Amino acid sequence: MDGGYGAHTIINKAKIYDFDQVDPNTADNTSSVSMLVNGADLQVTKTVSNPAPNPLDNITYTIVIYNNGPLKANDITLTDILPSGVTYVSSTISQGNPYNSVNGTWFANDINALASATLTITAQVKAAGITLGSSLPITPVRPLLPLAKPTWASPKRHQRLGMP
Repeated sequence: MDGGYGAHTIINKAKIYDFDQVDPNTADNTSSVSMLVNGADLQVTKTVSNPAPNPLDNITYTIVIYNNGPLKANDITLTDILPSGVTYVSSTISQGNPYNSVNGTWFANDINALASATLTITAQVKAAGITLGSSLPITPVRPLLPLAKPTWASPKRHQRLGMP
């Protein structure tokens, strides 16, 4: 969604520039109206408890949505899809609906001006390397042997091909 002019004042001015008669009072030839467009300045921050974890460590992502105002923000949905290198363990929220780990969404609901809402996600770092699902060792493929020198059926054919 494009916030556009949300939480901003828009001023619209109308002015008479030209007409055929003499106007003794030009002060009333201008009028303006200002509007505060409903909206809020939302800000999101995300931190991680350990930026250099070991395989199988649990880490915690903390996501905070701040409403810098000037108005209350309504019906806020945040999307945070976890990277492929971690597995979802659990989450907690300060308000709204629970975090959906399948599609990565959290409906935070409404946040008053100058307030915040927090989502924490605990995830486990996957083990390094590739799991093959078997305990069989991996054996490298044997290199191919060089091809033997071709033998020719008859010297005449050999000579016709121009080979030594």
